[in-house]
Amino acid sequence: MGAARRRPAAAPERFSALTLVVPSTAWETRQAKAADYLAAADLVEQRGMAAFVEAGRLAPRPPATVEAPETVPDVREDLLPALLRGAASTDYPPREAVAGIAVPTAILAWTEDPAHPLSTAQALHDLIPGSHLVVAATPADLSTWPGRLHDQVVAVSGREG
Repeated sequence: MGAARRRPAAAPERFSALTLVVPSTAWETRQAKAADYLAAADLVEQRGMAAFVEAGRLAPRPPATVEAPETVPDVREDLLPALLRGAASTDYPPREAVAGIAVPTAILAWTEDPAHPLSTAQALHDLIPGSHLVVAATPADLSTWPGRLHDQVVAVSGREG
């Protein structure tokens, strides 16, 4: 069974909890974002990883990440176009499947990121019964996430540490 099949919507018995960190575009918004991924794949093939990284520097950063160090893709340049095209061709499971998730679910999102819009996080929160949505608008908000993840693991496992 491939990793893509091991998601709560497809195999709920395999999961005791779920954390969705900075959910990407989904459903209707995914279609619009797919064009960006395809253009980025073409850019990497035509001009290289450096041009892709430079283009990323021009995009505004979400306010919660302004103090975080700059990151670059941790993938070989020759694989990045295929990865981007794969991202363009994927989407979340249908809403009905997502609504069937019945494990404790935390959704960690941040503001002002078109690739990871708050609207997706809110839609997931609305669909998943009992889910908990946490939104970071500042670096201080973001710094609470490790503790929240720890607390979720402790709550689900029933033991500290």
